[in-house]
Amino acid sequence: MATRPVRIEFMSGGSAPLIFTHNLPKTLIEKSTASSSAADPEYISLFTATINPILTQHMQAVFAACQRECCVCGAPATRPTLTPMSWLHLPDPFINVIACPICPKPGCDTGARQNIQAMMSEMAGSPAGTDKDNIAEKIKGEVMPCNVCRKVDKTFKCARCKIAFYCGKEHQAQDWPSHKKACKSMASGRQA
Repeated sequence: MATRPVRIEFMSGGSAPLIFTHNLPKTLIEKSTASSSAADPEYISLFTATINPILTQHMQAVFAACQRECCVCGAPATRPTLTPMSWLHLPDPFINVIACPICPKPGCDTGARQNIQAMMSEMAGSPAGTDKDNIAEKIKGEVMPCNVCRKVDKTFKCARCKIAFYCGKEHQAQDWPSHKKACKSMASGRQA
């Protein structure tokens, strides 16, 4: 498979970005457009298979560069939530990865994802509203990890709030005690 070197920029708030270069499949770059790639399941699958090992490879270095407080509640962080944002459609293609340190408290993972979605909206040039429907809509095209095991293959979103993601019914049931309050809050905010 033909590849091309691409910058991967990990952004973690206050610190300087960590920049790495990785060879990505040319087909990933050539097929990328700002609007259509997010709706193409084949493209999403290739993007996921390509980016996940890169995220895993750099996760510890990125976490070391992050603030040590949860970006949602301020408690000691235990890991980062990493969200890639593709700019592969540009003449000088690159991928931004937004890193948000989080703690294991219920709701902080969902809160971090909402914060990241708002940042991504600003970076993409669209207004960063806090409307719950807008957040759920923006997550649609993004590959999101399971709230429990962080696996990204074949995840589905919570039918009620459309913010939390799971790899199976077992993990959805396991996470329900933690997710329940945020889920009800998000769902009621969407109906208001």
